[in-house]
Amino acid sequence: MVADSMLWYANSMNLGADFAFQNGGGIRASLGDGEIKKQTIYEVLPFDNSIMTVTLKGSDVIALFNQTPETVGHGAMPQVSEGVSFVIDTASGTVSDLTINGSPVDPAKEYVIATNSYLAAGGDGYKVFKNNVAKYDSSLMQRDAFIDYVIYLGGTITPEVKGRYTVK
Repeated sequence: MVADSMLWYANSMNLGADFAFQNGGGIRASLGDGEIKKQTIYEVLPFDNSIMTVTLKGSDVIALFNQTPETVGHGAMPQVSEGVSFVIDTASGTVSDLTINGSPVDPAKEYVIATNSYLAAGGDGYKVFKNNVAKYDSSLMQRDAFIDYVIYLGGTITPEVKGRYTVK
């Protein structure tokens, strides 16, 4: 849901994001049942990260996802927005079946990724973000976009697993 909120925000600002990429360690709490309070969202997203868009070549997007087998079970493990699908094979340390919005990643195409400022600066070992062809800092704190997204959804959230990735 955090990644979906970043994608929603970036596209509501006409930034043309293809997908969003969030490190699991940046999400520090769960949303429980009942009313969602601002304080709870500050507990979920306690870091002062802004939402950024980073444009990467498809070959760098592939490199970004190829880092994921080593992150399984750690804070760097990616949480991705709707439209992203991939399979992580921990035994071989590979990623397969990577698609963005239903299409395989084209190494020659450029992709716009909504992410947080920590990752955009190469945090959690994602140095590939430094290969960007363009970047834009929205200056909006990630938690504020999340609050706006919850309001956009009508304040009612129904959690569901969407199977964005599979770990073998």
